[in-house]
Amino acid sequence: MKYTLIHPSFDLPQGKAREFLDKFIEASREEGGAEIASLARLLLNDDALSFANYLNVEGCPVHRLCQEFLKFICRSKPPAAPLYIAPMQSATAAITAALMANKVTSGEVITTSLNFLGVPNAIALAGAEPRFVDVDPDTFMMDPASLEKAVSKKTKAIVFVHFNQVGDLDAMGDVLNAKGLDIPLIQDASLAMGSTHKGTPAGLVNMGTGGATVYSFATSKILSGLGGAVVLSGDKKLIMDIEKISYQGMDFASPEELASFGANFKMNDLNAAIALEQLKKCDAIFERRRILRSWYDRELSDVVDTGKISLQKVSHDGLITHYAVLVPDRAAAAKRLAERGVMLGLWHTAHLQKIYQKRFKTRAGTLPVTESIAGRIAFLPFHTRLSEKDVQFICRNLKEAV
Repeated sequence: MKYTLIHPSFDLPQGKAREFLDKFIEASREEGGAEIASLARLLLNDDALSFANYLNVEGCPVHRLCQEFLKFICRSKPPAAPLYIAPMQSATAAITAALMANKVTSGEVITTSLNFLGVPNAIALAGAEPRFVDVDPDTFMMDPASLEKAVSKKTKAIVFVHFNQVGDLDAMGDVLNAKGLDIPLIQDASLAMGSTHKGTPAGLVNMGTGGATVYSFATSKILSGLGGAVVLSGDKKLIMDIEKISYQGMDFASPEELASFGANFKMNDLNAAIALEQLKKCDAIFERRRILRSWYDRELSDVVDTGKISLQKVSHDGLITHYAVLVPDRAAAAKRLAERGVMLGLWHTAHLQKIYQKRFKTRAGTLPVTESIAGRIAFLPFHTRLSEKDVQFICRNLKEAV
């Protein structure tokens, strides 16, 4: 008998209920429902429940996801040096912890304002100040010329967001080399799952001392665990420090003494179990998204050619997470489409938010390209449950709206 320290008060199913679940789990191998079955399998394992979402023990879903994700990232091109991985609660938590582990708790961190708010929020949570730079008008990713102007002695790190493709890091490296800086480049590759640049996925190349790459498994991402994230780096000590931060600053080698300040940033086993099943069928998911992109591109080609709407410039080896369009007036288009049951998504423009203007003294008129895009960018429904007829319906109504 093992007397574990904790155990949740779950009533495990017995009799016909257990028989039903065992049959469901077996049937899911051939008839679908693998993600749901993986949760049932985890929750039926009474021996594992003492450690679920508490300790990253060998063989648990979190541990297995980390192993399989490393294989996934390295499958197209082996890394030049060993690669290490830490499981996290979210991409925001991962970026925050990566900055904290690099001791970037003050000074400026450069990123883009046209962004998911989790990125600048992570910088603020770490204790640093976001320094916003402009984006490229075609790719909507960080503009190297704007970066070069912003880099200064106050710059402690850069957070670069890969958007529907893997960005070209050479220009980033050129700027840092020209400035003589060796600062961490934290890459958010949450919107570049399955994308490559010259055959290389994000995460294999981590620039600057303490450089790292983050991938999210949030609901909106290509491979979803309904939450969770991982952070990759060639710096083993950095990854170990990030893991300690994610466990409230505890080092399990000597748990009596706190190793650092931290938070509950660790990944949940339930999220990992789902993400593992998604990873198994990643190629089919990727291919379906390529087909989806081709349908949208075809249906919108006429209004793109006439200049009524614009599309983000995405390379051939980019795998789209959010299908971005620029329309004359996003608010008006969103209202019109909502009446037809079509939801449009948006990104916030952080430097125009009152809360950022008050705390960090940001102001309008400083990022012309970003501000020209801010009120026009919209994300169309883009997921594998959509059919060709669905895409045609969405595009037809979008055309009417603009």
